[in-house]
Amino acid sequence: MLPQDVEKLIKFAEKSSARAIGVLPDVYWKDLNHIFSPKTTFQPIMAIRPEVRFWDCRNVNCSYEVCDADMHHLAWCDLRDMKRKSVSWGHANLYSKEQGEQWYQYYLNWKEGDKAMDLFGNVSDLAIKPLPKELRDKLGVV
Repeated sequence: MLPQDVEKLIKFAEKSSARAIGVLPDVYWKDLNHIFSPKTTFQPIMAIRPEVRFWDCRNVNCSYEVCDADMHHLAWCDLRDMKRKSVSWGHANLYSKEQGEQWYQYYLNWKEGDKAMDLFGNVSDLAIKPLPKELRDKLGVV
């Protein structure tokens, strides 16, 4: 998140009576220039009150509100070890090993103009939206 979006999230949380705050991020595919379009329904929790507990790696034990601060989620970028993600990260128990292998082959063979596909087989259009320069600089990429 850019500093102004962190500030926006903090102000939203301070004014909200919600016990947890999520965002609706731009989810990047393959590189730092392509995002899922329309945005996915994934709403990561970004702020919680002290009494809130995560009952799963992504789910809290209460309802939450969604802030419109921009968050850039590099979920499907080549900056990560995608093979490892497909077999061992938080989603790995949600699909079979064969499904993970099929997805990984799709990911490796993806080319400009193709649709994106997440690990669950959901296909999405892509839009060009480069990661902001300030965040690219922090990552040390051009």
